[in-house]
Amino acid sequence: MPVDGASGTPAACAGRGQLGAQPASSMQPGADLAAISVSARIPEFWAEMPRLWFAQFDAVMEPQKQGDSTKYNLVIAKLNRDALQQVGDLILNPPEDNKFETIKERLLAVYEESAEKQFHNLVSGMDLGTQRPSQLLRKMSGLATNTQIPTEALRRLWISRLPTAVRTILTVTPEAKLDDLAKIADKIIENMNIGEVCAMGNATVPDMTDQLARMTMELKSLREEINETVPNKLNELNERNERNERNERNERNE
Repeated sequence: MPVDGASGTPAACAGRGQLGAQPASSMQPGADLAAISVSARIPEFWAEMPRLWFAQFDAVMEPQKQGDSTKYNLVIAKLNRDALQQVGDLILNPPEDNKFETIKERLLAVYEESAEKQFHNLVSGMDLGTQRPSQLLRKMSGLATNTQIPTEALRRLWISRLPTAVRTILTVTPEAKLDDLAKIADKIIENMNIGEVCAMGNATVPDMTDQLARMTMELKSLREEINETVPNKLNELNERNERNERNERNERNE
């Protein structure tokens, strides 16, 4: 067996000794490749869909079982200039604990739209057109269900898409239920021709005042007519029933 001249150690043994003494850092390239692979699977931060981006981020990182600091640093690496400015204080002075959750909450707070704004974007192209107000409300209600928008926000956005004359009348009944408002709006549209609706949309303040005054008088007259007619009809019906009952009693007595 060949002998190492310097130490008298067999050369084969010397070779094995050198291999065994190889530092652990010789395995670092493999770990680096794994980190690069994970990073490559995560796209740049999506400012328009931050929650969806973090869902993908978590899906990629979960199998890796990485710590808080690793995830925090990887998020920073995926941010563009604008996003970096939004979390600059968290980068220059990072929190001691929960770094990842802290920067995640900040980015969601900055970039995630409120439910009302998301809904507003969905219905931005909707207008009344030739449909009834109740039909428009049903369409908007369907979208509102998906975005979980509050009823009051739906009410405001729906009313904003109605003709000025209709909006003016509906605003004086703030306590009415949304479905009841839709019925009222339908009735108003039915009793107004399209020309009047369009004209009121472009009317001057004096013209608008005159038209609203006329509509108010018409509604008042209609209400008075109903108040007079309904009791009279009820009285007539009651009198008729009483006569019938008297006639029946008389017939039985005979």
